[in-house]
Amino acid sequence: MATHELTLNLKKTNIAPPVITVHQGDSAEVLKAAIYDGDKKAALTGCKVHLMAAKPDHTYVEQQFTGISDNVATVTVDPAVFGVAGLLKVCYVRVRNAAGLDATTENVLVNVLPSASASGEISGPYVDAVEAIIANLEGQLADVIALNAQMQKAEASRASAENQRAASEKTRQTAETGRAEAEKKPRLRQTARPRTPTRRQTSPCR
Repeated sequence: MATHELTLNLKKTNIAPPVITVHQGDSAEVLKAAIYDGDKKAALTGCKVHLMAAKPDHTYVEQQFTGISDNVATVTVDPAVFGVAGLLKVCYVRVRNAAGLDATTENVLVNVLPSASASGEISGPYVDAVEAIIANLEGQLADVIALNAQMQKAEASRASAENQRAASEKTRQTAETGRAEAEKKPRLRQTARPRTPTRRQTSPCR
């Protein structure tokens, strides 16, 4: 980890810009910028402070400073900022107040040395606010996928229970039909009266 301490001015009074040297893809570089407004400390309370830069591949960078103390802003720079080897000639700090008005410092020259591995290159623009939105959307998508899986599982359980209920109902109806048939037979036997044999009358002997 390296901490780069800078003194920057919103009046852009520095004659020679400060220079930072890093390696491509460095992931633990901290910028600690003491910001002045002329000969006074810049009032950063309630302001949003961002690192703004144009990378050698002509893509841009915007990352918010996460630590503000008095007139000092601190940020751990995302590896994407130093993802392309070359000289960042346009790199400065933007201070936006609560009214949305911007003030900027002079440039900082950032010399990004090539990585020993080609895989160290992280090209393309980097905006931390956009990255946060993407991460949030990916999280929401994961939640939706998990919820959909739960709903499918619940639907499968419901369908299985419905099939079991239908099978039980069919079994009940079959049993009910058998019981009704069984009840009919005794009734038929009870209602059928036995036939009384008729006596044969004999004529008296003559």
